[in-house]
Amino acid sequence: MNQNKNIIVEDMSQEFFQIWEADKPFTIDHLESYYLNYPDVFNDYFKSHCQRMPERLNAAIAKYPDKYDTMKRSANLLPSIIRDVYEQMSELMGCQMNVKCRILVGGFGLNAYVTHDGTLHFAVESLTDELEPLKVLVAHEMAHAYHFEMLRREGFEFSKLAWDGYTSLYLEGVAALVSEIINPGLSESVEESMNEN
Repeated sequence: MNQNKNIIVEDMSQEFFQIWEADKPFTIDHLESYYLNYPDVFNDYFKSHCQRMPERLNAAIAKYPDKYDTMKRSANLLPSIIRDVYEQMSELMGCQMNVKCRILVGGFGLNAYVTHDGTLHFAVESLTDELEPLKVLVAHEMAHAYHFEMLRREGFEFSKLAWDGYTSLYLEGVAALVSEIINPGLSESVEESMNEN
C-alpha cells in the first residue's frame, strides 16, 4: 500500500472497540470515558452533529451490538480507501494537499463531516461496510476538504460565509459531482445515498 506523507489517518475507533470488548456490560460511563479521551473532537461533534444527552447515548449503546461487526469492518476498510481516493483526487485536482482523517465512534449523528480546517471525520456506527458506498462517501468528504483548501489558498474567510440553503446546496453539489467523477458508473442509489438502498 502506498504510504503518502500528505495523509494522516487517526483511527480513534480502535480504542472504542478495545473498551467494548474488555468491559461488559458496556455502559454510558464507558462511552463517556471514550469521548473524554478526545475532548476537542467530541465537543465539536456533539455541538454540531447531535446532542450529548443520556437518552441519546443510551440509545446509541443499544444500537451498537447490531452494528458492531459492520463498524469494525468499515473502520478496517477506511484507511486504504482514504489513501486510494486521495491519489485519485490529487490527480483530478492537479495538486496535492495535506489531509487529516479521523475514524471515530459517535452517537449515530451523521456518517461523516469535514471541519473548516479540512479534517475529515468518519463515524463508523453510521457507515456501511460495502466497498463502493464507502468509496463514494470518502470521495464526497475529500471533495469538501479540497474545496475548503482551495478557498483558503485564495484568501477566503469562512467567518464571512453565509451558511444558508443556497450555500449548502452549492457545497454539496460540488462534492457530489466530484465524487461521481472519481467513482464513475455506479448506481444512482450508491451515488445519492452512499448505500445500496
